[in-house]
Amino acid sequence: MSATLRDMGRMGILMLANGVVFGEQIVPSAFIEDIRATPDYAGKPSQNMQPESGSPYYRSFWWGLGNDGKDIRAIGQRGQYLHVAPEAGVVIAAFSSWPSVHGDGRTHGVTERDELVAALIAKLRQP
Repeated sequence: MSATLRDMGRMGILMLANGVVFGEQIVPSAFIEDIRATPDYAGKPSQNMQPESGSPYYRSFWWGLGNDGKDIRAIGQRGQYLHVAPEAGVVIAAFSSWPSVHGDGRTHGVTERDELVAALIAKLRQP
């Protein structure tokens, strides 16, 4: 898929709005709800998702955190990243330019990015 950072942000907003754009259902809400629902097989960490809390899972090209906020992430090649936190009403999109598709085995700041995103969303979830 070829997309700009703005396109990724729009995709995140579409997911945040349960598939509704300008009052019209573009993506079936059942499809989005299915992506956000933690499946029975959740909880097995992978190279792309370590459990922060909850039971992470992968479904329909999205990584679910399996947390109470029903956060989901899209993680692409060379550091493309989209995080949707429905409970907090937050979408975070980021592009990177890793030297290879999977980063040459280096983290390229992935841990730091995940910590920053988690802290930001936690702050926005506070009453």
